[in-house]
Amino acid sequence: MYLCTEIFQRLDKYEHLFIGTQSLKTIAGNLQKTLKPFHAKVKIHQDNTLVGNQFAVGGEYHYDRVNQPIHLHLNFPPGVTSFVWKGHWRHFRFLVGQVLQHELIHQHQCQFPEHAEGNYYDMNTDNKDINYFSEFDEIDTHGHDIAMEIRYYYPDENPYEVLRTVSKRRKIHSYRYYAKAFKGRDWTQIKKRLIKKANNWLPFTHI
Repeated sequence: MYLCTEIFQRLDKYEHLFIGTQSLKTIAGNLQKTLKPFHAKVKIHQDNTLVGNQFAVGGEYHYDRVNQPIHLHLNFPPGVTSFVWKGHWRHFRFLVGQVLQHELIHQHQCQFPEHAEGNYYDMNTDNKDINYFSEFDEIDTHGHDIAMEIRYYYPDENPYEVLRTVSKRRKIHSYRYYAKAFKGRDWTQIKKRLIKKANNWLPFTHI
């Protein structure tokens, strides 16, 4: 994404705000301040799948609402009110950067007339995950996610070789989401498009 450099520079500039042990409310406020140029709103959520000092980052952008900001969701285990930063900043930085860029791409997609509901591969199913991953816009953004994960998890390898063998790479979670959703189905066309998008994004991604 073309804002990749600006986003990570902004996160690096404000890294000093994320140290020690902090309340979740403080973390949300500091992150919203950090991401102010990108008009992102930060919210805290509880996630029953997380335990201890685990966290996850999600996001959403409602293209059908006028002047809708991007929402970033910081997910923590139920009952947790504070977070210990030691050893977690690098991964937090990556996830925030990845999710924000994912949603910014969606925001950018909506500026073009060819963006419209109906641009998807018809898999003839009511399965929500399959229909979601079959949308052209999602294939594009998940291709970007894959490119970022290659840079992050395999920094010392040729990124195009990692992409060529992506089905064997356990850390490329965005590809594995697709493989899991389409397990037992022929998703050749979608896979080709997904890999092509990741390949096209690689020159523009860095960590």
